[in-house]
Amino acid sequence: MADTSYASCGDLSLAYQVFGDGPVELVYVPGFTSHVELVWTVPEFKAFFEQFATFCRVLLFDKAGVGLSDPVPKVRTLDDRAAEIEAVMDAAGFGQAVLFALVESGPAAIVFAAKRPERTRALILYATAAYYGDTGWDDIDRDPAELRTRILAELDEKYVASTEQIARVQEFGRAVRSAWGSGAALSIAFPAVRVSLRQLGMVERMCASPGWRGRQSKRYSGSTCGRSCRRSPCPPWSSVPATNHFR
Repeated sequence: MADTSYASCGDLSLAYQVFGDGPVELVYVPGFTSHVELVWTVPEFKAFFEQFATFCRVLLFDKAGVGLSDPVPKVRTLDDRAAEIEAVMDAAGFGQAVLFALVESGPAAIVFAAKRPERTRALILYATAAYYGDTGWDDIDRDPAELRTRILAELDEKYVASTEQIARVQEFGRAVRSAWGSGAALSIAFPAVRVSLRQLGMVERMCASPGWRGRQSKRYSGSTCGRSCRRSPCPPWSSVPATNHFR
């Protein structure tokens, strides 16, 4: 595991690590939860990023309010999150990087790319969306059919996972909650502000389209990825086939 350093972002300190060797600078922008040291205890994560490290300089960081970074008193905006990306890039000496953004960090990475195109080599958006529905950690143990019914009240059915897919997501969440050790470890791994996923992501209604998807679709393309992307010319767009959030 690489040494953990801290970058200044206004009055906040952000934990980050840099490792690997190669011609490509890659910034991993984490999702709802992260911890730059605890994640190395997850074998799949370790194997995944060790492979990246064979041809990239990789930058991992914890967003403000998450993991080893400073806590925050209120929900961060998309511009705040984009500023965090730039702060850790500056601290690590990254010039132009590939941004690999996971889940709710996708919109923040897009905002960064739109505002700092000269510092963005490419965007990799995984399982991200403009809106997730009003769900939270308390929903992990709820009946998946009941949860789906509630989400359907907010989103069109074609954008809502099946009951079976929701059950798999809940199973994954319970595994994370169990595998990451003590309550003390969880309290520093999960966000400091106890609000819904919708609020934490600050992605609600951000885009004209319902979201960016990992699966191939004629409906979503580089020209329809939302208002933030239209601030600058769209780069070449490609998608990777997928069956759901995890595969």
